[in-house]
Amino acid sequence: QSMLEAAIESSVCKGFVNFQLGDKFSVWENDTGLPFYSKSADPTPYDDDLNPKPAFFAQLRAFTSR
Repeated sequence: QSMLEAAIESSVCKGFVNFQLGDKFSVWENDTGLPFYSKSADPTPYDDDLNPKPAFFAQLRAFTSR
């Protein structure tokens, strides 16, 4: 969260993209050739059923607390 807040406060960042939508679709859980591959990586703001996880709410707070 603090990294996103710093980017917002800097006024340099013009956009923010969550690269992958849900954990089960993440390359980190599906591409065994990646160095940090793990079937249980869970690297996205949404779980396997696309329900928001705590990271989603942290991002939301960062954007709405300005």
